[in-house]
Amino acid sequence: MKRRIIAWILLLAFVLLVLNLLFFKVYMEFFSLVYIVIFVAYIFLQGRLAQPEDTDTNNGKSTNNTDTDDGTDKEIDSKKDNNNGSKELTSDELNPNSDN
Repeated sequence: MKRRIIAWILLLAFVLLVLNLLFFKVYMEFFSLVYIVIFVAYIFLQGRLAQPEDTDTNNGKSTNNTDTDDGTDKEIDSKKDNNNGSKELTSDELNPNSDN
């Protein structure tokens, strides 16, 4: 939610910057420099800042790590769904630190 608010504020600031350069013409040199800096930053970053937060740098592959601390691999996703859509959990998944 914070990212959306910041994005809207930046969009409003950019629109006001362009309006100032086109119509109001206040502090032209300073705001022209700001516009050029924004343009150059966008060209060099090539929109990389617009990626969603939850993406991974693993070429789009899921990194669902189901390894536990004791080295065993539990495949939680293979559990069958019950009628209400939730997954049935085993006693090991409910109490992972128990000695059973």
